[in-house]
Amino acid sequence: MNDQSQILLAMKRKKQFKERKMRREKGVAGAIEKEREEGDSAGNHMA
Repeated sequence: MNDQSQILLAMKRKKQFKERKMRREKGVAGAIEKEREEGDSAGNHMA
């Protein structure tokens, strides 16, 4: 394997990691909003 393909592979991995991290953060935010909505409808016991 030459250096060029190693560099490309590393960049690809870094990009995938960033995308996965962003997706996870969005997912967490969505889950929190969902919980908050459910909490409001259930009398909001988590203040």
